[in-house]
Amino acid sequence: MIIKPAKGKIIKIYSIFFLIALVVFYFLPGFPLWPPRVPHYIILGVWVLVSAGSLFYALKFNYYEVDKSRIVHFKGRKRLIYDFNSILFIDETWSRKKKTLLFYTDKGHARYLTLDKNGELLELTLKRCKNLISQEEYQIRFPNTKM
Repeated sequence: MIIKPAKGKIIKIYSIFFLIALVVFYFLPGFPLWPPRVPHYIILGVWVLVSAGSLFYALKFNYYEVDKSRIVHFKGRKRLIYDFNSILFIDETWSRKKKTLLFYTDKGHARYLTLDKNGELLELTLKRCKNLISQEEYQIRFPNTKM
């Protein structure tokens, strides 16, 4: 089953990065006096085109493939695989509040996956994970993990 993350959340993340990077690149050729110089307009135009292209790429090639034993996260050309057997704790309240699936693996790592519009990814993960333990048990097993 293929699940696409919520587009609004991806656009929000990219727009924050876009604005911060735009400010940094805009001031590279020097502080613009009024009116801005030609290099400022060139940087602005190039940055908008690059950001629009990368946003399109992120929306098109970012999805999850869920089967009976794992979640495969396709991020562009990268494939990240999360086995349901290796997921020990899912922070369900945080995931529902932030609309981002937060789970902790058997290696003590936290993983964040953007949820889809209806929250199907969270429901499927909760249903298919058989090795879930409580937060207290997880903290005892991995005391260095910040939760």
